[in-house]
Amino acid sequence: MAPFVFVIPVQDFDVELLPLAARVSGSPEFRQAVVERITREYEPFTDRVEVEIDDQTITVTAWPKEAGIDPVDVGIAQLQDGDLAGGAQTLEALVTAQPMNPAILFNLGMAKSDLNETADAIRYLARFLTVVPGHAGALTALGLAYFRSGDIGNSLEIMQKAVDADPANGYAVRNLGGVLASQGRQAEAAPHLIRAAELLPEDLRALYGAAQALQERGDDDSMTLADTYLKRIIDLDPRSDIAEEAR
Repeated sequence: MAPFVFVIPVQDFDVELLPLAARVSGSPEFRQAVVERITREYEPFTDRVEVEIDDQTITVTAWPKEAGIDPVDVGIAQLQDGDLAGGAQTLEALVTAQPMNPAILFNLGMAKSDLNETADAIRYLARFLTVVPGHAGALTALGLAYFRSGDIGNSLEIMQKAVDADPANGYAVRNLGGVLASQGRQAEAAPHLIRAAELLPEDLRALYGAAQALQERGDDDSMTLADTYLKRIIDLDPRSDIAEEAR
């Protein structure tokens, strides 16, 4: 079965993934730790992995266990297992060879945003939207990346586009309301926050945002509904930080 091969520049390898004693690039400890980590990460998906390291590059050659396995799936699986840095690194190694692959661009953009590497996140998500225009999930993620970068103007513009693209996308609606609220625009935020709780009845953040908006209104019906949302948060996840706030 043919292997897949990709190359990572040594300078781009995330040393935070390695033990403290192995973080000096080029050292014997670094080389050994890189080989061990990559081999371990790919073991579930491959029969054999070879890792070659020189002063400039890390070359990974992997023979998949099953015919037709896609190395992109390896990177996505890493992300799903909570290894954001490792998954992002795998996908970023592949994006050079597949620069318009939507699965790579979307997942890599999301991971980069969560890693607070917002410039990279914006670049990959914007490129994804040239391949899949109007995708509400990607627009929401792009708006969030702009927000995390401090660019509120672009964040609001993109979030509104996400809601326009899919008014029933609860995450788009919730995030638009959240960005507006963060800027003190409570009256504009309230309808979005309340709508998000209707669309996402088990999402703690949506419920809490709606409860706050309803409390701001202050009338009896709004306060009663706010209490209902706060009690639901406590019932859904009584040990969460949001549940403590709800109490």
